[in-house]
Amino acid sequence: LFLMSVNYSISVRDAMLESIVSSDEDVLIKLEKLIRSDIEFSRKSGVLIKLYNEVTSEGNSTLVEKIAADIEKKSCYAYKKTIEDGQKAGEIRQDIDPGIAAFLIDNILMNLQFSYACDYYSCRYKIYAGDGIMEKDDFAISNILQFIKGALEKK
Repeated sequence: LFLMSVNYSISVRDAMLESIVSSDEDVLIKLEKLIRSDIEFSRKSGVLIKLYNEVTSEGNSTLVEKIAADIEKKSCYAYKKTIEDGQKAGEIRQDIDPGIAAFLIDNILMNLQFSYACDYYSCRYKIYAGDGIMEKDDFAISNILQFIKGALEKK
């Protein structure tokens, strides 16, 4: 039942990711849309995010590998393609490996998702960013984008 629920959520999220990645928009616009969609997905699917967090932290290697492969493939593709497209367009430095950059961006966004769905991560987020951060999406998104832009933009 859990895997069926996860697979349904993955299919919904995959369609959203594909629509963002396949657009002709600038990299930062795509990244902003990805961040906004992650926040929205986390608010709507908080229970699944909590389950994902629990299952993947328990050491059930067979289940962890299956879930990671199912969930991460499309995210990996979306983030890598966005980075590669940005490099081709001259918006992103050439000396950054798209896979490593995608992994780091995904880690930022995964922690953001957990912050909207899991109590521990929510508390951490509030400690670092202030008590009202959960209601300041535009502020958070702007700062996250500035951080990522600083890492990716051509010097």
